[in-house]
Amino acid sequence: MIELLIIKMKAMENLETKNETKSYDINRLGYVGLLSAGIIFLFLRDWSTAAIMLGIALVFDPFNTKITFIKRPLWQRALLIIHLALVFGVFGIEIFS
Repeated sequence: MIELLIIKMKAMENLETKNETKSYDINRLGYVGLLSAGIIFLFLRDWSTAAIMLGIALVFDPFNTKITFIKRPLWQRALLIIHLALVFGVFGIEIFS
């Protein structure tokens, strides 16, 4: 009976790991896609659409979402903060131009 429970628990862990990998890939795909769209709109000088695309891209966290922001490596935190600053900068251009 206990052996059956252990087998079921291991099977559930494997299933959770596969699901986490799929959501991680979807997040990365969404982030890269929206980031690319935002950069394209920046080159087209469509500031409002670029700001929206870049802002929505931050929703799709491209890194491991199980790790809290404080425990992430410095380069990941810096990248996300620079990305957020870029979004605010583009919003500022849109508002004041």
